[in-house]
Amino acid sequence: MKKNTIAVINGANINILGDREPQFYGRTTLPEILRRLTKIGEELDYNILCYQSNSQGEIVDFIQENSTNIDGLILNPAGFSKTGYPILDVITAFKIPFIEVHLSNIFAREKWHAESIFAPYSLATICGFKARGYEFALKYMHDVLSRKIIGNNEMKAVCFDFDGVVIDSLDVQKEAFLKSYQQVAGNKSLPSVDDFFSHSGEPLAEILAQMNLPQDMLEPYRKISNKLTDKIKVHNGMLRLLQKLKQTGIKCGLCTGKDRERTVMILKKKKLYCLFDEIVCSDEVKKGKPDAESLLKLIGKLGVEHRQAIMVGDSHNDIECANAASVQSIGVAWGEVNCKGLMESGPDYIASTIQQLQFYIEKIFDVKLNLDGEDGCNEI
Repeated sequence: MKKNTIAVINGANINILGDREPQFYGRTTLPEILRRLTKIGEELDYNILCYQSNSQGEIVDFIQENSTNIDGLILNPAGFSKTGYPILDVITAFKIPFIEVHLSNIFAREKWHAESIFAPYSLATICGFKARGYEFALKYMHDVLSRKIIGNNEMKAVCFDFDGVVIDSLDVQKEAFLKSYQQVAGNKSLPSVDDFFSHSGEPLAEILAQMNLPQDMLEPYRKISNKLTDKIKVHNGMLRLLQKLKQTGIKCGLCTGKDRERTVMILKKKKLYCLFDEIVCSDEVKKGKPDAESLLKLIGKLGVEHRQAIMVGDSHNDIECANAASVQSIGVAWGEVNCKGLMESGPDYIASTIQQLQFYIEKIFDVKLNLDGEDGCNEI
C-alpha cells in the first residue's frame, strides 16, 4: 500500500539557519530539522519530501512536479510570506492542505513580520517554537490526514454552533450573566466571566450547576438577554456564506446550547431563520454538548449520515461533541475564544476567518462558493 507523503517546503534564507539571528530562529540547522522530521515521518508511516529554495519560481515548479504525490504540506514561506502569490496559487490550485510554520514568534516582532497571505488558507499557523514548530506541524498534519476527507462529493451538510460562530453575542451574554447574578445574589463576589465562557455550548442550567451558581438566575438571564437582542451582531460574511451554501444545495443545521424560543427569535430578527434546514436546541435533548446527542439528533433531522456532515464550532465543547458523534469538525478562532482549548480538543481544521472557513468547505464538499454579490433572505 502506498504511503502518504507530507512535503516540507522552506522559503528564502532558511538554508542558513544556525547562524542566522539565533535569538529569533535558534541554532538548529535546516539539515538537522529535516533529519528529525524524516525520523518522525518513519514512526508515523509517512514519506517526508523536503525542499528549500530562495526562488519562488523553483518552489512553484517543485509543487507542480510533485502535486500528485503530496498529500499534505508544511510550509515556511519565510520572506515570501507577503509576496508569495504564485506559491499560494499553486497550493490552492491543487487543493493541498497545508500548515504554515515560522520559527520566530512573528507577532512579537515588527508588525510586518506578522503579515502573511498564506494564513487565511492554512489549516493552522504555528510560530515561536523554533525548530520544534515543524514537529508540531508534522504531527498535526498526520492527525488531519488520518481523519479528514477532501473533495468528497458525498458530503451533504454543515452543522453550525450559534454563539461565537454565526453571531457575536459575547457582550450580551456577559451582561446578562453578571446582571442576573446581581439580581439573585447581590454585588458581592461576582462569579468569573472567563469560567462562564469556558462552558460555551453547554445548556445554561448545566453551566450554572457546574459553577455552583443558583438556578434562580435562569429566568432573569433570559429576560435580560431578550432585552439586549438588538446588540447581537451577525459576524461579517456569515450571512453571505449561509446564503451560498443554501443556493449550492448544501444542507445547513444549527446545534446550539440556547433554548429554542430564544434561538428562533434571534434567527428571525437577524433574517437567518430561512437559511437553516433544521435546528436542535438545548431544551430538546437530555444531554447538551459535549455529549453527542444534540449533534446526532440534528444529523438525523437533516437526513444525512455522520460521515456526510461537518461540525463548525468555536469551543472545545463543540469539537468534543463532533468527535463523540464521529463527525468531522472545523474549529473557528474568530472572536474571543480559548484557542488552546480549541486546539487541544482536536478539530480537523482550524479557521481564523470566514474566508478560510469558506476555503475549507469548498475543499471538503468539492464545490465553488462565489460570495460576491447581494442575495437576500426575505423569509423571516
